[in-house]
Amino acid sequence: MRVNTQFSVRDNIRIGQNASLAYWENPQSGSLNEGTATGMVYRQQPIIPVYDIAGNFAGNFGAPLGNASNPVAQRERTMNNTGENNRIFGNIFAEVDLLENVTLRTNFGGSYGTSNWSWFQFPEYENAENAVVNLYGEGAWNGTNWTWTNTLAYSDLLAEVHNVNIVIGTEANEDSGRERGGTRTDYFSFNPNYVSLSTGAGDPTNYSWKYENALFSVFGRLEYNYDNRYLLNATVRRDGSSRFLENRYGVFPSGSIGWRVSQERFMQDVDWLTNLQIRAGYGIMGNQLNVAAANAYSLFGGNQLSTFYPITGGPGIQQGFAQTRIGNPYARWEEAHTMNIGFNAMLFEGNLEIDMDYYQNDVRDLLYNPELPGHAGLALSRSLMWVMFKTTG
Repeated sequence: MRVNTQFSVRDNIRIGQNASLAYWENPQSGSLNEGTATGMVYRQQPIIPVYDIAGNFAGNFGAPLGNASNPVAQRERTMNNTGENNRIFGNIFAEVDLLENVTLRTNFGGSYGTSNWSWFQFPEYENAENAVVNLYGEGAWNGTNWTWTNTLAYSDLLAEVHNVNIVIGTEANEDSGRERGGTRTDYFSFNPNYVSLSTGAGDPTNYSWKYENALFSVFGRLEYNYDNRYLLNATVRRDGSSRFLENRYGVFPSGSIGWRVSQERFMQDVDWLTNLQIRAGYGIMGNQLNVAAANAYSLFGGNQLSTFYPITGGPGIQQGFAQTRIGNPYARWEEAHTMNIGFNAMLFEGNLEIDMDYYQNDVRDLLYNPELPGHAGLALSRSLMWVMFKTTG
């Protein structure tokens, strides 16, 4: 469902909104990769039937028939795995013409979404590599994202030849969400109406996690052309990201120039050339999405399998913590420096169009997680030793 409205409160004041509401439900059968039923159709040996003589699913239990799974079995066993999703998103805005050529605009938009899913793992007996445990799991997620943009724009045509557009503004963005879920094993019945996290006989497991990150920007843009022949465009942004600590802010300028040669007086008699424009540009674009929201911080956590320990020698175990992330407070914005030179030409009344560009892209301060050598160890093992020492000391 989608709703859009716009109202003129006065001659110089406008408000409006657009909103969308969506709900979708789909089976959870996996993406189109090697391990799904679609991938197994290509990998399964054609000599293997769908069912054996007893009416059970046939497979590659007898060697040498590979290790692919029966795709029909996969589809049937996942037929009751479902996912439900809800999302509402939209924005509201207001515009005020302060002067004839000056407009103030504020826009607030965002989205809120929820998802929940459930799945069941059946035991398999027909394959060379079987999953013999029955397992049920379910989870849920909810998340919010919002952006608030404020701009002040000036636009005017001076002396009939100077076309000027100037925009300055701020933008704030925040993205947050939370997920939780659990699994359980050993079910007496595989009936989907019976299976839940409460009816399994095995030990339950659970998990939860959340995320939050924010961005704040100040920007300005200038667009100028003289007599529709000489073009200039300049932009500068100052962005601050919560993913960084010591180097939170980055400044990213860009600019371009253009020359519409076909508008010059000496080109007026060239009938076969409809349009010719030469252009060049250089800009710096910042990227902060290659690192996790908590990248700047060293984190600690604990669970019964890896950090709890019977430090007193008794039957009970004591809670312990280990480092789960090595923080990097000195990470900085990744920068993509891009340069391009090119031209556009339209010939013979638009029947032939030519676009040619030469560009170069140079990425500096690349953000990535390097592979550490084995002798470097893990944050978990090093900090676990430290926690145990502090506990006994």
